[in-house]
Amino acid sequence: MQTFAQRMAGFPVTVKGLSRFTDPAESRKVLEGMADGSVDIVIGTHRLLQTGVTWKDLAWSSSTRNSGSASSTRNTSRPCAPTSTY
Repeated sequence: MQTFAQRMAGFPVTVKGLSRFTDPAESRKVLEGMADGSVDIVIGTHRLLQTGVTWKDLAWSSSTRNSGSASSTRNTSRPCAPTSTY
């Protein structure tokens, strides 16, 4: 997450992380930012797919499922808003 945030530092975006290891107070801030649009990019685990997660304007979703070995990793990505300008 830190590497991605560093690479995006020159762009007008807010990058946050969200997982079960994220501090509860920070998780609340990230979730609120996702809901109000102040957080542009979230990198996280399956926590992003749980109930109670609301996105103001979700334009792209990408997920990786790893079941323990590199050969069994499955990647999926798809645009969520066909009219998005991203």
